[in-house]
Amino acid sequence: VIVTVAMLALIGMLALVLDGGFAYAARRSAQNAADAGALAGANVLCGLQTGNVYNTAWEYTVTRNHADDADVVIGTSSVQVTATVIHDSFFAGIFGQDTVTVTAYAEAGCYTRVLPQSYHASRRAAHCVHRHRPKAWRMM
Repeated sequence: VIVTVAMLALIGMLALVLDGGFAYAARRSAQNAADAGALAGANVLCGLQTGNVYNTAWEYTVTRNHADDADVVIGTSSVQVTATVIHDSFFAGIFGQDTVTVTAYAEAGCYTRVLPQSYHASRRAAHCVHRHRPKAWRMM
């Protein structure tokens, strides 16, 4: 009985370490996808590239950076992207947790460069502003 309880505790710790580590890696992947989508959408919104803002942000988030889902919100001067990555769990599946879902948030917008008076610059640029929400990952 003691060996069985110890084995379950050891498997639980192994699940926490391995699945937790992969959740952090998936979180980094989700953040990269959200950043790329927000910057690409902001480039279109600011007039640095042509195209549709929503489609460009979605393409860079989901298609090019392999997020499973994306929520794109377009404001007057910024693009907000929330990327979702779903990763299969390894040992947590034993306890009924088959997947780990992580999300990441990024916002990019247009701004006018502030330079010394002797230099004139009227060109607008996209700038990524990282506004991180609390870590949102859950076992499903």
